Amino acid sequence: MPGDTDKDRLRTNADSEDQAADFESLSRFLAPRIQQARDGILSTKSITDIKKDARRLSGL
Repeated sequence: MPGDTDKDRLRTNADSEDQAADFESLSRFLAPRIQQARDGILSTKSITDIKKDARRLSGL
């Protein structure tokens, strides 16, 4: 953009690269779960149980 400094352009580019990496990581994480849903393999856990499992796995 006109008037942007090199520093601003570098920051914007770095943010875009971080977002792209984050999106790729999320895509890899979700891919097997999406395939399971397509195959009709769905969880019967309650949201409370899912949260408990997530906290346990994260060490909280």
